[in-house]
Parts: sequence; C-alpha cells; structure tokens
Amino acid sequence: MVKYCSPHRLILSVLILSYISLTIFLGITNDLNAYKWKLNQEDRYRITNKSFSSKNLPLHQKDNRKPISGSMLWKKNQLRIPSWLDSRKQRPIKKYKILIITRRNKLNSLAKGIITAIEANKFSYTTTVGDDLPQYLTNRRCFKLIIFDSLKFYMNLNQRSKLIINSYCKEQKGVGILIFAVNESVYHASIPVFSTIQFFPDVKSVRIDHSNPILRLTRDGGNITDYLPNRPWTVFNNYGNLQPIMYINGKNGKEYVGGLLDDGKDDSIKRVFLGNSIDFWLVRLLFIDAISYLSGGTFQNQLNRWLQVDVDDVFVGKKGIRMTDDDVAAMLKGQEMIQQNVKNFKFMLGFSGNYFMKGLPAENRGDIALVNNANKFWWFCHMWKHTKPHLFQTTESLIADMQRSRAFATKFNLHIIPGYSVSPHHSGIYPAYEPLYDAWKKVWNITVTTTEEYYHLNPAHKRKGFIHQQIKVLPRQTCGLFTKTLHFKSYPGGVRRLNQSIFGGELFRTLTDNIINIYMTHMPNYANDRMAVYTFVHAIKFMKKWTNIKLSAGPPLELGKSYFQLYPDEKDPLWLNPCSDKRHKAIWPYIQACKQFPSIIIIGPQKTGTTALSLYLSLHSKFRANRASKRTFEEVQFFNDNNYHKGIKWYMDFFPSIDHSSEEQQIRYFEKSATYFDRALIPKRMYALLPEANIVIILSDPVKRAYSWYQHMKNHSHPAAINHSFYDIITNGKQDRIIKQLQDRCIRPGKYIIHLERWLEYYHPPRIVIIDGGQLTDDPVGVMADIQVKLDVKDVLDYSAKLQFNQRKGFYCVKRERGRNKCLGRSKGRKYPPMDKESESYLKKFYKPYNIKLKEVLESHSIPIPIWLKNQT
Repeated sequence: MVKYCSPHRLILSVLILSYISLTIFLGITNDLNAYKWKLNQEDRYRITNKSFSSKNLPLHQKDNRKPISGSMLWKKNQLRIPSWLDSRKQRPIKKYKILIITRRNKLNSLAKGIITAIEANKFSYTTTVGDDLPQYLTNRRCFKLIIFDSLKFYMNLNQRSKLIINSYCKEQKGVGILIFAVNESVYHASIPVFSTIQFFPDVKSVRIDHSNPILRLTRDGGNITDYLPNRPWTVFNNYGNLQPIMYINGKNGKEYVGGLLDDGKDDSIKRVFLGNSIDFWLVRLLFIDAISYLSGGTFQNQLNRWLQVDVDDVFVGKKGIRMTDDDVAAMLKGQEMIQQNVKNFKFMLGFSGNYFMKGLPAENRGDIALVNNANKFWWFCHMWKHTKPHLFQTTESLIADMQRSRAFATKFNLHIIPGYSVSPHHSGIYPAYEPLYDAWKKVWNITVTTTEEYYHLNPAHKRKGFIHQQIKVLPRQTCGLFTKTLHFKSYPGGVRRLNQSIFGGELFRTLTDNIINIYMTHMPNYANDRMAVYTFVHAIKFMKKWTNIKLSAGPPLELGKSYFQLYPDEKDPLWLNPCSDKRHKAIWPYIQACKQFPSIIIIGPQKTGTTALSLYLSLHSKFRANRASKRTFEEVQFFNDNNYHKGIKWYMDFFPSIDHSSEEQQIRYFEKSATYFDRALIPKRMYALLPEANIVIILSDPVKRAYSWYQHMKNHSHPAAINHSFYDIITNGKQDRIIKQLQDRCIRPGKYIIHLERWLEYYHPPRIVIIDGGQLTDDPVGVMADIQVKLDVKDVLDYSAKLQFNQRKGFYCVKRERGRNKCLGRSKGRKYPPMDKESESYLKKFYKPYNIKLKEVLESHSIPIPIWLKNQT
C-alpha cells in the first residue's frame, strides 16, 4: 500500500530542509567571512600553530592603517592579502564621524583647537550646538565618538538630552564620550570637580600615569617642568572608581589629578575627562589617544611615520652666509645623529649649478666639500639659476634650463634621487603651470614633487596633496626656518620661541599629526648658527622621548605612492582662483587675465532649453559666450572630469582677453554646459574656482524632460532607444548596461531636489537663478526681463525687439533686420509622437515625492515656484 504525503506535510518538510540548509550555508559563510576579516586585520593577528590568535593589545592600540609600500619600508614576513580574499573589496566601508558638541554657535578657542587637531589628523567630524543635540542624534548612526568642550555644560544637560546621549552610546556599541574641563568648577554626585585658579602659579610639574590604558601614541617621558600651560588647571578629587591618567605636582609637595578615565564598568559608556586646554602639548597627545581609545580604534593613525628634510638650495646665497667645509662636516654629524632615530635618513639637497663656487674662499671650500661627499646625501634637481618656472615663456626654454642642471649633476656625480624635484618658490606647481609639468617629465621623468601652496599656505594643517599630469604633489610642512633665520639671537620671538616649537609646539605637533612629513629648509640654516641641525636633532629626540612614533626615511617615489594609498580622496586636484590669493598671483603668469573667468554659468539640466537661453543671453551687448569647442561645440564642459584635469589655462583659453576700455570692462562672460547640473563633484569644483558666479538652472517638467531625452537619443540612433519603447526603458529592472545608461540619463537629472541641494551646499540662494523651463519656451521675453533683474544688469534689453514666435518651428527665434529669422538647429524643438499615458502616469508617480520636497526647499529660500511644479504638487 503506497502512502502519500499530505500537501501540508510536504510543505512543512520543505521548509524544515530549507531552514537546515540555510543554517549550514550561513555557518560556512560566517566562518569564511571571519577568516577573511582576520586576514584583513593584519596588524592585529599573528599565526600561531597554523591558527590565528590576537595579539594581547586593546583594539585602539593596534596600528590599523596599511603600512607604506616599498622594499625599503616593508616589514619582513608581512602578511599580504590576495585581492580575491579581501572582504573590504566586497562591501562598502561605513564612514564614521566624530560629533563635537559646543556650548554656543560661535566657537571658542578651545573648540577651535579641538577642530584643528581633528582636521590635522584627517579624521571626519561634524559640530552641533548643545541645544540641537536631541534632534541631531535622532536617526543618525554615523558617530563613534562624542566630544564636549565643557564639563559644566555636559553635567547640566537636561534629563532628556542625557537619556538620548546614553541610549545612543549604548545602542551604537562602543561610542565613547570625551569631555574637557577648562577652568570650570562643577559638583556632581558621582564626579566632584573643583577649579583652583590660585593653584596655577604653584605648578611644579606635570606627568602622566604610564599604566593608564588609553596610551597609544603617548609615551611616559617623565616629569614635564618647562613650557607648562599658561592657564589654570581643573583638578579632580573624590573620583571614586575613575582612573587618573594625568597628575599635577604642586610646589607645596601635593599631587593632584588633572585627567580621568571612566572605563564604563558602571553604565557601559567609556569617558575621558581632561582638565586643561588642548593648547598644552601633553593634553593634545592624550586627546589623540583618547579619540582612539573611546572610538575603539576607529579614529587613529599608524605609528610608523616618514621624514624627509629638503635643503633649498645648497649653492644659492649671498657671500658671507653660505656653508663652509666646517658647516658641511657639522651637517653630516647632525645627519648621523638623526639616523640614530630615523632609519635610512639623509638630507635631500637641491642644487642650482649656476651658483657653484660663487662665494668667499671658505664658502667655495664648502661647495667642494658638498660635492666630494655627494654620495652621503640625496640630491634633487632645481632650476639652473633658481629661476621661477612660471617666468619661462615656453616648455622648450624650461627644458634647456633643466638640461644644464642635468649636465652639472653628471659632471660632479651627484646622486640624483629618481623622479623627484621641487620648484623654486613653489612656482608652477600650484597654481599649475603646464610647461613645468611637461618639461619635468621630459628631462627628469619627475613623478613626485611637493608644495605648501595647496590649497593655501595657511592654515598649514589643511594642506593636501593632488595628482596632476601623473605627477604626485605632496603637501609640504613648515618647520619655522626660512632663508633669513640665520642666528638664534635674531630668530623672531627669540630662541625661546624656537624651543617652544621644538619641545611641544608647532613643529612637534606637525611631526605627530602627519604620517608623511616633508620639510623645506634652506642652505643658510646649516651655516651660521646651524639652526636646522639643532632644530631637527632636538625635535626628533623629544618626539622619541614622548611618543611611540617610529620614524623612517624613504625614497620620494614610495612616499608619493603611499600618500595616495592613505588618502585616495585627495588624488583629484581642486583648482582655486589664483587671483584671490596674493601668494598664488605672485607665482602665476596669467594674472592679467583674472577678469576672463565667466561670472554666469548655465548648468542645465539637459533638454530643458539651455541652448535657447544661451542664444538669448548672447544677444545682449554686455554678455559674451565662450568660444566654441571643437569637441563639444558650444559647451566647454570644463568641470567634467576629462577637461578639468587639463587645468585652468585650458579653460581660460575659451574666454578671449578683455581690453582696458571702460566698455569692455563691463563685459560679463558666461558659459553653458548642461551636463553640470546633476554631476556630484561639479558644485565643489565650480565654487572653488568661481565662488562669485551666478548659477542659472532651468527646471522644466521632469516627465517631459525624460521623454525628450529618450526621443533625442532615438534620433541619434541609440540602440536601446531604437529597440525598446520609452516605457520599457524607464521601468526596466534588468542589468543590461546600455539600457541602464539610457534609463539613468532619462530619469536621474529630473530628481531636481537631490542635485539642487548639492548646489545649495556651496552657493547661497541669491547666487542661484531658477528659471521655469515651460515659461522660457512660452514667454522668453518675460523670462529674459526677469533674468536681467536677477543678474543686476544695468543696461536692460527689451527682448521683444529681438525675439519673434515662428509658427513653422513652434518656438521663438531671433529677429534679423534682413532675411529670415535665426532659429535653433533642426535638433532643437523637434516634434515627436505624444508620450503614452502609461509612461506619463508612471513618471508622475515616480517624481512626486521629489517634486514635493523641491517645492518645500524653493519656498524656504523664497525662490519663485515654477508653474508646472505648482500644478503637480
């Protein structure tokens, strides 16, 4: 007798088997992912008996960043990760931030110092005012650390805010709190605190507790007795189970606590309290360590650092201040002292051969000593006469000058470091002078250089790197030594100020903040009082005493490669307007063309009437369009990737120079590139170069715009448009690349609010001119009158005398005195079959939430609402 299984039992059996299979699969997958994860944490794990075991260090004390590459710098037997096993390539990494909570909208000096330290270490952060805290934390899951600039403010938070903060820290797992108590008196049931201003003059020394678990960057170097902070301490007592991390020793023989750690045993939230300002170098070190500790290692830099010290230029200097042979011997002795703490270190000497042997007899002997010891240094090329490259008119003249330097190097057997050079006075690097980049590659095959001018000289901690014409430009740091700092007694602020910089001040901060340190010094700094040798020998010793940083030196090619492995987001340059920075104007050959930049940009989007608007603007005598491009016709498209990397000069060539007549000086250039509107990087790029420009945006019905684009591509024989209906394109869920590309260009630009908000991040609403695309088609005369008002045009043009409706074309054309009117080409205003109702209904429903939000944003900025938008919302 055959037994049949009932349908219910069959379904139940299938479900049970599926569950078992899924459990087994997930178990295997989790094991594999765990294996991959452990492989990725190469600094956290070692192989023991063919299995992985963690080193006995807290997570925050591990060095999680990838080490710098290169045979000289790699650790031996280091574990490598095959790309096919690297789980980081298989899922996006969530970017966490530090949340800084201030007491008031205007930042005080402490809050500014906190931000500066965080920026210098390249950590992501955001700030908010304490009153906005509950709303700010709601629905945000990107913070790994919360910082308060006031203990009193933190303690006096209302019950609701405290509950929200505590819940957030627990729910997000491992979110710590860092609190500054600077000259504050607070009493709390669990943390009694008092501030003693009277205690300030009686501080004898400060020290750290070497056993406290937050130490990672910081090393216990003993008692600090010099260069103590100039502000009173907040000291803690009756702190119960909290652990002291810093002590203050008074001249009265008593010891006080100046910093505390709450390890979270009571409420699972870790906290660190610091009793003085971040201006004090020890507090700053502990601050960086506390960030690492409280964020579970999310925010930390590797402890392996790299040092390069350039000398510009070893032969250039007036008689009487140049190096002698004794100075060269002292330089080599100093180099040996630095090598004790910096592996592979050598000074990097720049040379301009024209000035060789041009000093006093003793100084000429110094030149000879330098070339006789050439193999003990690294050398890089300079210009023959130390001339600024931007003063050379052509690439050929630069090449000829560099070839003289090459011949000099060959004659004296100088050990030229491959692929590296520095430009005199930073000329030609940024702002970029293309002939310099071309000549460097042809003569020296340069692939790495440095500058302190990107984005600007100051603030120094915001300097960045970029890549241009395959040459990696690294940020150069400042050490406080310049061509005129020859003697200790004449140093600005005296020798005490120099020592402050070395022993915990600016130079010390720079060394500890930057993973790759590249400094420029000058030949006179190694002669006279030999201040450069003194500075770097003592700065490195001090850093070794008080930090766990390990310094090495390496070839610039490896440093360049590694810099952009550490900071890949910096690869693309950001061109700022050289005319807005005095230092940039001094090293840029085109300052006479500052007024050539356009002041009006029509950014699109496509298929909304941008070509018509450009034509109408060009009818006005005070507006002048760019020259046509051979490749993209009337659109320059400079801010798109390919053209952007050609540099500012390439862009300027599209705008003819303006003479000095009063009439010409009133001309305003404009550009129209309809692809700008919906590209993510373009608002930032455009604002960097043209912060005062007016941005013109045409918003037409996104449903009609999408259909117009489809018909446009169909007319251009796009395969997806020819073979598929409009409805198939906009609703297609398959992964066919060609269909997806067309679908994206049909739909994405019409999500107006997403793109508009990016532009509003950079340009204030008064700078943005919104035009109703439907009105531009139906009533261009009225629209152009309105635009002239918004652009603050003095000589208003009556466009009714310039435009006339063309019955055959179905849109407005330009009147001509003789003959037929001038209309746009056949591709403009093309008539095509009406859109099917199904597609129209689908797109209206799709765009509705975007349109509702768009209307809200426009209303909030008092921007007139397009008629089509009113009708659809």
